Parts: sequence; structure tokens; C-alpha cells
Amino acid sequence: MTTTEALSPRGIVDQLDRTGSCARPVRIVSFREGYPEDDRVMLLPCKDRRAAVCPACSHTYKGDAWQVVATGLQGGKGVPTDVGMHPRVFVTLTAPSFGPVHSGSGAGAGTRVCRQSCDTRCVHGVPAACLARHVEGDPLLGQPLCPRCFDYRGAVLWNAHVAVLWQRTAKRVLRYLERSGEAGEGGLRLSYVKAAEFQRRGLVHLHAVVRVDGNDGPDVFPPAWAMSDLVVEALTAVVPEVTTSLPGNGTRGPAAVGWGRQMVATELAGGDEDDDRHMAVAAYVAKYATKTADTTGALAQRIRSASEIAGLAVNDHQRRLVEAAWTLGSDPDFAELRLRRCAHAFGYRGHVVTKSLRYSTTFSALRGARAEYRAKTADPRNQPADDAHFGFAGRGYNDPSVGVLAFHLAQLAITGPERSPSPERGS
Repeated sequence: MTTTEALSPRGIVDQLDRTGSCARPVRIVSFREGYPEDDRVMLLPCKDRRAAVCPACSHTYKGDAWQVVATGLQGGKGVPTDVGMHPRVFVTLTAPSFGPVHSGSGAGAGTRVCRQSCDTRCVHGVPAACLARHVEGDPLLGQPLCPRCFDYRGAVLWNAHVAVLWQRTAKRVLRYLERSGEAGEGGLRLSYVKAAEFQRRGLVHLHAVVRVDGNDGPDVFPPAWAMSDLVVEALTAVVPEVTTSLPGNGTRGPAAVGWGRQMVATELAGGDEDDDRHMAVAAYVAKYATKTADTTGALAQRIRSASEIAGLAVNDHQRRLVEAAWTLGSDPDFAELRLRRCAHAFGYRGHVVTKSLRYSTTFSALRGARAEYRAKTADPRNQPADDAHFGFAGRGYNDPSVGVLAFHLAQLAITGPERSPSPERGS
């Protein structure tokens, strides 16, 4: 706890130490009835997962995401260790195309031609080819060759239905497995953890670990015939067929949407010798838990009014996606999607990391264990009185410069002596 008066340098260091260098802590007023002069302010970490908002809390969230994935692969924290012998598959599901975009980053950055095509143009006169060799950081990456040809409405509606597509996919894969082994409905359980990744074009990809358990979850082995290769077979058969209908009855566009043509499914073998592979998969999925505007294009804060859109620090393509989501949000046909609430995420309505009920430990359990440890090791002098009451007092430090210091100190500790980005608005 700390008073609202100006702090000395030593006091600032103590304050940052208690909040874990949180960039915008929650200020909680505590007081004892009848003793208004004893009012004090307690700072609690904001627990924001987004690195562009709070590097310190984002780093903690990323570690928790790693534990959630890893314990479902190798056991621990309440999950039996022999879960590592269950059939597992790591799968990536992609979005369909809503118009050609500039590409070429990644392993082939700077060496691969963006788009080779015949000497043709779109209906708006824009060339269908781009012979440039885009390098990492090229602002054209992910932007459409012709913005007027790109289906922004379809892209937003697809993002809004990703969670539904995944739910249908998981159910149909489970039914495929049950039919293949004549297990009967309820004979198997499909457990999973998935992470959403925003591509530069503003569409979501899903990375998921899928595990087959017995009907009672990770404590029970599945039948011997339920192997990883059968899960890959099920995904290969099911994914191209999964669709979900769109509001509006198809009168102003497609009546349904499905997954993109690209799907990658890799078996994860069991046994201790595969531990390195498990940890690599856990790290790969966890890294998407904290990506935001600095790398994915998704904005850090919700859009509150249409007037905010013009002033967003985004490229033209991202602004059009936000505008499309905001406009569709006023259409009665799409009212149930509540698109204006997720316009900052280009229509995506799901969480970044989600899991099935019995996959592994939970974020809540990890936070609870951490809180219990802190309570046991905390200095009693910094604990509120037993008869204290609390109230919300705002966000951030009284001195904004302390928040900026916290942001950059945490960024420096996490990434090393590199130039760290500036905090997002709202910090």
C-alpha cells in the first residue's frame, strides 16, 4: 500500500516492486470506518495480457499460457503424468481468401516473388501480379492488391464465426473417431487447447493441441485403436466440410462460411524422449497469447465511437476492417454478433487462448497459487487492516511518469537492451 503523496526515488522503486513493474495498476482505496485520515491507496497489477499495454503482466500471462499448454502435454499441476502417452495432434487451421494480398515474409522473405500471374488486371484496373520480393517489415505485407476487390464484409463475418467453426469441427472430429472404432457416443473425450493468431491481413488462424482421452478425461486412457494418425485422418476428412450459416439468409453475400484450404496437422508422439517437442509446442502456442497491435494488427482497446476510427494509428487495410465491423454492427441482421464491441479485433469475438474443460490446469488455478504464495511471503506491514473496506480509485500511478518507467523497465527485462515500443493509449 502507498499514500497518494509524491514519492521519493526509493518509494518509486518500492512501488514498482510491489506491483511487479505493472504499467497501469488498478488503484484501490482502503479505509477503516471512523478513520478517514487513515485513507490509503493499494496498487494491484492490471493483469492485462497485451504486451503493448503492460509488458510485465503480459509476460506473466504468457507464462501461465505456457503452463496451461504444457501440463496438458506432459502432466503436472493436477494432471496425471501419463497423459503424455495419450494420442495428441498439433493442428493449424486457416482462413479462406477474401482477396489477394501482398505476401512473402517468413522463411522466404526477400527471396520469393510476392504474386506471379498472367498479364491481367482486376475489374478496377489494378494489376493481378506483384513481382516485388517483400522483406520482413515491409508495410505492404498483408495489404490487398486492390482494396476495392477485397471482401471486408466477408472477412469480418468470418472472424466473428471462428469460435462456432471450431466448436463444430471438434464435435465432428469426435463423432468421426467414435464411428471409426465403434466406441459409441460418449466413449471418448476430445480435449484441446487453442490459440488465435491474427495474420497481417487481419484474419484469424487457429493453432490447437488436440488430445484423445477416455470418457472420464485425462485419468483414463482411450482405446488402443484411437491413435494419433486416426485423429489426423478425422481432421483431414472433417475440416473441408465444416461450415456455419451467416445471418441475413445469404441475400447480401454467402449464406455460409468454412475454413480455408490450408490445414497442417502433425502427430505428437508420446514418451519422455518427446519432451523437447512438447515444450516447443507449448512455447509456440503461448507466444500468441500476448500478441497485439505491435505484431498482429489487432488493436489494444475497444472502439467507443465512429469518430475514433479516423484517428487510429493503423494502416488503411486495418482501418477498413474496423470500419466494416463498426458498420455491420449497426445492421439489425447482425445485432446478435455485437460487432461494435469487437471492431478493434476486426470482428473476432473469442478469447486468444481457450481450452476444453478437462485439458489441463486453468488460468484461475495458476493465479490462485501465485496469490497464495504472495500472501504467505508478504510483509505484514503492507497488509490492509482486518476492518478495512475497499473501493475502486482508478487506473495507473498518480505520477504518469512512473507508469512510463514501469513499462520500459519491464520491456527491458523481458527483451533485453533493445529499443522497446511505447505504451498503447490507455496506459
